Amino acid sequence: MPLSKVFKSKVSKITTLLIAVLVSQFAMAQTEMPATVPASFVGTYDLTYSQSSAGASFADNEAVTVVVGSDNTLCVAGLVLSNPILRNGNGHEAIWTDSASSLEYALSSLISGYNEINVASTAGSFFGQLRGSKVSDSTSCDGSSSTPVVTDVMNQVFALAESKVGEYFPSGAITQFFENYVYRFYESTGIYIAFSDGNVFLRGGTFGEAIVDAGTISSVLATLETYQAANPNPGTSADLWNLSISGTVTTFGTQVNFGGISIASVPAPNLDNTSEINQEINSTLAGVATGISSISITVVNNTSSQRTFDVSFTAVANGLNISYNLRYDYTQ
Repeated sequence: MPLSKVFKSKVSKITTLLIAVLVSQFAMAQTEMPATVPASFVGTYDLTYSQSSAGASFADNEAVTVVVGSDNTLCVAGLVLSNPILRNGNGHEAIWTDSASSLEYALSSLISGYNEINVASTAGSFFGQLRGSKVSDSTSCDGSSSTPVVTDVMNQVFALAESKVGEYFPSGAITQFFENYVYRFYESTGIYIAFSDGNVFLRGGTFGEAIVDAGTISSVLATLETYQAANPNPGTSADLWNLSISGTVTTFGTQVNFGGISIASVPAPNLDNTSEINQEINSTLAGVATGISSISITVVNNTSSQRTFDVSFTAVANGLNISYNLRYDYTQ
């Protein structure tokens, strides 16, 4: 394959992988936000499970001890969950996710006082309720130091990242644990990929020292499954460019400025022919969004030291109609 073709293929895939992450993250941000549990809820609860349909890990009428921690954790029968969220503007329920069991626990009501904990699948199937009362202010949780569970889907993400994006996640790293994180550290690139509470996190190397939330495990897996591995040979330093991405994202009539992503040392596309980038956008977004339409690519600069193009499209992600207007600016 000609070198220019390798570069164009590689950069189009990097471009569309980043777009897919943006779609997933922005849609999630519009439907979910962090929840804070009132201090009055903190303590130990003796509850009884009332089953509506099979699927949860409890039997009907089973006694279950639940502890609400002062650090926003929920301990259910010894399993500690963290990072609760509010969903779709509902301020009554704080929702914790047990990704290993694909279960959600929705504590209500944050506004009017404790009522119950609804148990459902992460896909939305309702299984039952935990009802009872607070019995003490103790926040001791048996099993709080237990090792997180490595699920099959985590191993799939590890395997796909290492096989398809091996320049960032080379094979050979071992799975490790820290608190409620399952992670691998790729020493040669300085990058961590970690899982916690149903999400994927990145840190180090190209991604910087701040922890980056890459989205839910399912959305990252879908992106990797549709991502085609690029040629691992990035070329010489003279062929590499600095990329910055900025723009706006609009939904519900509200436009949000996207501050930008900066990536050093990536190949730039040949802007004389943008059809391949257009095709890659379609195929990559298919894993995280539906109703993809109105894709438009406009070349702004195409010189020996700067290559800039604008891409705009609409998509439906997490039930939201979202419009994207992004600028990709490559400079040397």
